[in-house]
Amino acid sequence: MNVLFQCFGITGAIFVFYGLLTQVLTQSDSIFFIGLLITGVLLILSFAVHTFIRGGISKDLLKKRSLRFGLAHGIYAGIVIAILIVLNIASQDFHQRFDLTENQINVLTDQSQNILSKLDEKILITAFFDERNESKQIARTLFERYKAKSNFIEIEFVDPDRDNKRTLEYQNADGDIVISRGDQRHVTKEISEQAITQAIIKVTRTDSPEICFTQNHGEQRLDAPEDSERGISGIKIGIENEGYSTNALEILTAGVPESCKTLVIAGPVQAFTLNEVASLESYLTEGGKIIALLDPNLPDPRTHRGTMEVLPTGLEDFLQRWGAKIGRDIILEKHYVMFKGEQTDLSVRAQRYGDHPIVDPLKKSTTVFEVVRSVFPNLSFEGTYYHLIKSAEGENSWAEKNIDKTFRENVVELNPEDIDGPVTFAIATEKELESEGKSQLIVVGDSDFISNRMVSSFGANYDLFLNMLNWTVGEVEQISIRPKTIKTSAIDLTEKQSNMIFYIAVIGIPMIVLIFGINLWWYRKRRG
Repeated sequence: MNVLFQCFGITGAIFVFYGLLTQVLTQSDSIFFIGLLITGVLLILSFAVHTFIRGGISKDLLKKRSLRFGLAHGIYAGIVIAILIVLNIASQDFHQRFDLTENQINVLTDQSQNILSKLDEKILITAFFDERNESKQIARTLFERYKAKSNFIEIEFVDPDRDNKRTLEYQNADGDIVISRGDQRHVTKEISEQAITQAIIKVTRTDSPEICFTQNHGEQRLDAPEDSERGISGIKIGIENEGYSTNALEILTAGVPESCKTLVIAGPVQAFTLNEVASLESYLTEGGKIIALLDPNLPDPRTHRGTMEVLPTGLEDFLQRWGAKIGRDIILEKHYVMFKGEQTDLSVRAQRYGDHPIVDPLKKSTTVFEVVRSVFPNLSFEGTYYHLIKSAEGENSWAEKNIDKTFRENVVELNPEDIDGPVTFAIATEKELESEGKSQLIVVGDSDFISNRMVSSFGANYDLFLNMLNWTVGEVEQISIRPKTIKTSAIDLTEKQSNMIFYIAVIGIPMIVLIFGINLWWYRKRRG
């Protein structure tokens, strides 16, 4: 019993210390701080009372043994009751959900919360589940997260077997989830945050802005098969889930249609003609928005006998007039590969972002690009420009100018004519026009990052492109990190972390075990 109350005293002192530390760090008298402080004081008090009763002073005051122990038991019971009361009060006022999953799949993402914060009309979620459907409780838990974030969310569960009238009214079956706003309805069977948030976006939209994609220059295609190397069908689904529509422009010479809210140039292989460039110029002059994703295309080394250099796009002068200078180079970046050491390759794993709504939500994420060219702002541009993404710092990356030597001789080295890292390869520009409105331009020195293969492997790539779209369309509130699906956990280590793990796990621990083992064997042998 004495040991138990000594532990109470030590624990109480720790509670008081961390309670005071919490108050100092947060500078607020939160219920967490108060709960720790009161619980700690009560535990210390229980230790003090126990010591007092067990000591000689209590024996002098309380001669009768039964009275002394009765008083002790009463005090102990009062302390336990007081602790339970404090914990109960804290549980009522300090209610917080925690999510320890890698993708935060158990709490609503930024996009969902942004959409819910903008609601000003009732959204009814009607779920058709019979009592035997095992998914009902999963759906209820998900819907409650939405209701907790907005007073405009209402939830209703309908048993299709018992409520035939409602089932016939909606013409739905077991497992259907109907999201409705007034007369607008959207039906899904998918129980996920992504499906519910996208359904809310669709029923709250009053229009469907058109996103146009140029074609006939070898661009990545919206209608390509899912496993196609040049397919972006995954991005097309994402665009439609944001409430936009898509349109493939086969001809540009007649001008960009007025219906195009944003024009996307996604990885052209062939150069644009002068007439096509004139259409793009006219489009921006009238307040258009363009997203240009331009790979550093190279000639086929098997048939090309001349000097290897980045092929022209036909857009160089046009883009420079609107604030963007695209380099005829390729960015090389160093990465640490376990058991191989430092490797230099054509991929860029970006973690350096500028200050702009497009990339602000991504600053804790890594976007990945393959075969990238530099893109710098034109300093004489009369509008505004923003650096969006850069490669690694210092000698860990550079923009290689001598592409012929790199590819033909396989020589990788930083030369004086090259551009030292960090190298900018994504910028945004905007310009107020003499007429009403303004032009907006985003240029990225790579298009592979939106391919099906890349967006399925790197979710931040998907978010990056849709954030670009939302910025150009003018819906900044939808710029965010979108709902994630469950995926297997993987650790993305920096070079320093990889080195540390290598030296500790591969070198340090085995060496210590070996030294200890040999010395122990030798010690025992010497002792006989």
